[in-house]
Amino acid sequence: GVLRRARRVLTAHATSVYLGAIAVGTGVLLSIGLAYARQAGASPAAQVAIAVLLLLPASEVAISCVQRLAARLVPPKRLPRLDVSAGVPTEARTMVIVPTMLTSSAGVDAMLHHVEVLALGNLDPCIHFAILSDFADATAGETPEDAAILERACHGVRALNLKLGADHADRFFLFHRSRQWNAKERAWMGWERKRGKIEEFNGLLRGATETSFSTQIGDLALLPSVRYCLTLDSDTLLPRDAAKRLIGIAEHPLNRPRFDPAVGRATEGYGILQPRVSVTMASAAGSLFARLWAGHTGVDPYTTAVSDVYQDLFNEGIFT
Repeated sequence: GVLRRARRVLTAHATSVYLGAIAVGTGVLLSIGLAYARQAGASPAAQVAIAVLLLLPASEVAISCVQRLAARLVPPKRLPRLDVSAGVPTEARTMVIVPTMLTSSAGVDAMLHHVEVLALGNLDPCIHFAILSDFADATAGETPEDAAILERACHGVRALNLKLGADHADRFFLFHRSRQWNAKERAWMGWERKRGKIEEFNGLLRGATETSFSTQIGDLALLPSVRYCLTLDSDTLLPRDAAKRLIGIAEHPLNRPRFDPAVGRATEGYGILQPRVSVTMASAAGSLFARLWAGHTGVDPYTTAVSDVYQDLFNEGIFT
């Protein structure tokens, strides 16, 4: 009974309880440190300096304790989802986009192979795949090797459509941007790099015509019907039917974002969904940094799963 009441109070007044508990915890730890300093004969100036030095570590300890307590009081919850395993509805048509750089013919071949593997694991007529590409930064708008690299990419995307597209339909796309002069970087480059590619592509889906996509391969008439974008890095895997599971979450009525023009953002639902990210055993051995931060790869993820305090307590996530 006491635990249930604590849960109700915590969820009903999440922000005030969470921040208040952190403030109280930080204050208690500061008071202990200052009491010890006074007992040791510290001067007022020294006590102020000690308080400043203790503030950050005390708040970190308080945050860790409060988050541990919140995770115990508020049980983890999964977002509701629809079952689209039988097929993605046409109104939920999704484009899997892979922002990348075209730097060599070998790199183009590797990217085409990667996209083909992604598609083979996520077969559905309403799931499409697009490579969003730039050339590498250069001292001129065009370089001698650009044309050959781009032609190889265009040919590869057309070949994928012939190979895997139903009735040779346009399941695969290529959107390549021209370089633009960046005075700050003092180089010719794709506008705003990866973020710029995604922003311009979203504009393209909404009917924008003034973009820097100079080469577009695929049936562009399909673009207005695309509802969701699933963004992957060029080395990110997409497990079998993972796209369908994400689409099922995005399609659920409780998760759909409600945009409030008065505040300029979504006030209900979610505009961005971020799945759990894991590290493969192969990539974990790639460098000393990877070995330090990869964690226990190869271990059953269900036995090491933990709740996300922000999602469980505030119904929001930290976007990274």
